[in-house]
Amino acid sequence: MKLKSILLLLFLCLANISFAQHVYFYTSGSRNVGKNEITILLSSKKQKDTKYNMTYTWIRIDVAEGTSTLKVNSSKYGDIESIKVDMKKNDVAFYEIDASNTSIKVVEKQEKWVSSSVQSDYNNIKHNRELKERIKNHPKTNWDQQKLKKYFDTSTDTIEGIYEVPYIDGRHPAYILGIIKNKDNGFDIIYLDGSIGNTWKKGDLKGSLIRTGAKNVFRLNWYNEDKTLAEKKYAEYHEGRINLRISNSESLYYLKMYPYFKE
Repeated sequence: MKLKSILLLLFLCLANISFAQHVYFYTSGSRNVGKNEITILLSSKKQKDTKYNMTYTWIRIDVAEGTSTLKVNSSKYGDIESIKVDMKKNDVAFYEIDASNTSIKVVEKQEKWVSSSVQSDYNNIKHNRELKERIKNHPKTNWDQQKLKKYFDTSTDTIEGIYEVPYIDGRHPAYILGIIKNKDNGFDIIYLDGSIGNTWKKGDLKGSLIRTGAKNVFRLNWYNEDKTLAEKKYAEYHEGRINLRISNSESLYYLKMYPYFKE
């Protein structure tokens, strides 16, 4: 019984492996390839004889790192080609299936020459992979709203505090941010709430303010919603309001909500 449980667990783990390498096949040529006319048989050490039917004009096959063999077959012409791909150094390979009335041939292609639908799919994969990596490595702090409020209750700095947007424009997330001094004589901007998705966690570093030669004018480093870093932007503080110039054409205005204003 114990052995069966172990084998079942092992099977479930293997079934959930997500391969980071991809092989694309897409059709072109003077003849439209029929639905399910092309089948591809994948074989490798980790994937034994897995068959794929090409039901659309392109197909993505996720493969394990290392060498895989892909046998392309046509119901009209029989075996077309056997391709060996080595995915140790590359994470993607593209193959064009060029079909005519008399033959089909498979040609490897560079990414810039592949069809737009294939490029779009691969770009989405790259974006999600890179986003996952940025989320994993993003700088974090131990601050949350409760801890910051307790700290701000004794702070005498006029810039430190909790900030919110005074309106929601539908174009930008309505972040709640904490601004607190850092060890570099500037300020850290702490994410507290307001993100649209689950990219941001409370306590993540949202940006930093670096002092300049002008009073209350700062150089701004700002993490966008997708956690890409926009550097060398500018910010200006004035009487409980801060203007974050995140691009040449966009500004984000935040009002200081805490500590409360005292006469």
